[in-house]
Amino acid sequence: MLAVPARDAPTEGDRQLSDELMGGMMIIKIGLLLMSVWCWSAPAQAATYWDDELESGNTGYTLPTGYASTPMTFDTTVKFSGAGSLRYNFDAVCYPDAAAQTNCGGFSDRLFTNTGTFWRRFYIRVSSGFTWSDVYTKLMRSDTTGPNSNWWGFGMWGNGTFFVTDQNVPAVGASSNIFTSYTMPKNQWVCLETYEQLNTPGVANGVQQAWADGVQILNRTDIQYRQTGDNSLFANNRLYRQTGLGSIWLDRLAVGNARIGCLGGTIDTTPPAPVINLRVTELWEALTDRLSLAWQWIIPSDAQALTNASATLSWQPTTDATIRYELRWKHFANGWAWEPIAANLDSTTGTYAQTFSALPETTGDRGACWDARAVRGSLASPWLSESGQQRCVQMPVGTVSPDPVPLPTPSPVPPPVPAPVHDPVPAPVPVPPATVTMSGDKVFIACDPTRYTRALTTGTGTKRTITCKP
Repeated sequence: MLAVPARDAPTEGDRQLSDELMGGMMIIKIGLLLMSVWCWSAPAQAATYWDDELESGNTGYTLPTGYASTPMTFDTTVKFSGAGSLRYNFDAVCYPDAAAQTNCGGFSDRLFTNTGTFWRRFYIRVSSGFTWSDVYTKLMRSDTTGPNSNWWGFGMWGNGTFFVTDQNVPAVGASSNIFTSYTMPKNQWVCLETYEQLNTPGVANGVQQAWADGVQILNRTDIQYRQTGDNSLFANNRLYRQTGLGSIWLDRLAVGNARIGCLGGTIDTTPPAPVINLRVTELWEALTDRLSLAWQWIIPSDAQALTNASATLSWQPTTDATIRYELRWKHFANGWAWEPIAANLDSTTGTYAQTFSALPETTGDRGACWDARAVRGSLASPWLSESGQQRCVQMPVGTVSPDPVPLPTPSPVPPPVPAPVHDPVPAPVPVPPATVTMSGDKVFIACDPTRYTRALTTGTGTKRTITCKP
């Protein structure tokens, strides 16, 4: 018989180790249970709803008709792939903007399965001589089943920046312009991708991102698309033409609920780096959130900001003096390169007056943009411009000119010389009718019996003429 070795009584260390092991096993069991539940719940299937060649006979879109000009046509001469592409026609009725808002339109919708995760990929080419809208060259729109929609396009102020306007965001009745860091080139094909993830209703955790040729140009994760109780979903993709001058071609438009990627490219699936210092991450996020909430840009009117020698920048004051702000700006006169304005500004003050050399008087592009970021110690938030929240102003094209030269003050006009006063001309005395009488060979003519009477003796063949005078 084999002897079973006797066991020593468990020590306190043994008990502690046993408790830790049991606790670890419990954690493992719970983890496995959660994993099994997650594996059992079938996730929504990733899908590409369509990859449209946008060519005649091979598209899900219908060309719009009934407008002042032809909004869109199929073009076989310019294409990225396949047999052709779709061309937006921005003709004379589409520029300038004052008339184009009512005369230049045209859209075509295509529906897809309702989703809260909306990816879009398309190839785009802009004609070499294209003139961007002074306001907004519209390209595409998407609507939800609720009040929200968004417009993707280029602008503002004629510079071709790719950006999006979210309608009824962050609240119903409001709208938000979100700029990417990308300016669209001309006369070349570019692959653009957009991604929108609807937020938890009532929570500002929605996503809006964009890429150009695989390089990320927008990353916002704080969008409040939906209000509490709003469970709407994205439902369509609309092609939309409005304002500009020239041609824009689209090809290989793909839509889905997962990233589709550019043709021939690879999608980066590398997981994010693990958080090493949670405290630093939380502080960084707090700075970023504070900056986004605090900076309600208040800059003088366009004319004042660009012609005077000062501008006032304002924000909602913080209550934490350890948060400091840095400011920078760029404008048409410095080649659109960011220049520092100020650093180590007290965030609790709420305002800063910027003094600068007055920008030159000129027509054409007169834009300027301001930017800010929050700093605490060695930690800094992103610049507002990195999420498209810089503040830009622009004078209307062609309205700025030097002050006119004042006209010389005219010499005083002497008062008119009065005309000389003449004695009134006496009214003519009426000539009374003559009175003629005869006596023998004498003729008596009386012009005025009260004044005189002349007698005239006439012989045979003699004629005399007597004129009566007063």
